[in-house]
Amino acid sequence: MGKHIGSREEWLAVSEQILHARPEQLQQLLLDISKQHPEMSFYATDLARLRMAGRKKAKELEQLWRDRSAERINALARSRPGTTDPASRVLAFLATLVGS
Repeated sequence: MGKHIGSREEWLAVSEQILHARPEQLQQLLLDISKQHPEMSFYATDLARLRMAGRKKAKELEQLWRDRSAERINALARSRPGTTDPASRVLAFLATLVGS
C-alpha cells in the first residue's frame, strides 16, 4: 500500500497556515509541518519562500487565497519563466488545490 499523502483538506490547511503565519513563526511552522506531514514539507517550504519573496508577492498570494481563483493562480504560474522554477510549481499546485 502506498504512503498516505494527505487529503485535499490537509493540503489546504497547510497552505492556509503558511499564508497566514507571522513571518517570525514561519521557520517553526515549517519544522512542525516537516515532522507532522513530511510529504508536504517541500510544498510548504516553497510556498513560504514565495510568500517571503517580497511584500508584493505576499499580497498577490493573499489575494489569490482569498479569491480562491484557480484561473488567476494559473495565469500567475504561467507568467513565471521555466517549469523548473519552484514558484511556478507551487503556484500550479495551489491552483489545483483551490480549483478542486
